[in-house]
Amino acid sequence: MAAGLTNILEDRDAPPPPVQVKRITDDGVELMDGLLLPSSCIFLNGRVFLWDAPDLKDGKWDGWSKDRLAIFEAVVPKPEILLLGTGTSATLPPPGIRQYLSSIGISLDVMDAVSS
Repeated sequence: MAAGLTNILEDRDAPPPPVQVKRITDDGVELMDGLLLPSSCIFLNGRVFLWDAPDLKDGKWDGWSKDRLAIFEAVVPKPEILLLGTGTSATLPPPGIRQYLSSIGISLDVMDAVSS
């Protein structure tokens, strides 16, 4: 850590998070333990869910509806924010996606997949 800076949130006695991403490749999401997840996934409360999310083709959100986000209605506690990786570049979703998430109390932050 840089001299003079202290991470006030770091707990050196706490175990590492149960799921850690090593890298994102063309083949999928590689976890630190070597497991390769070949599809889109949701990391939520220390668990990983494979996610049948439609591909964004040419920046178009075809096939997306609130049904693709139904898991967020079922989980307790709900996340405060959804970091949504949209591939090689950040592609803004249609207003209805953001409005739906807002209606169930979740903020949305869209970014490229590597940054998310």
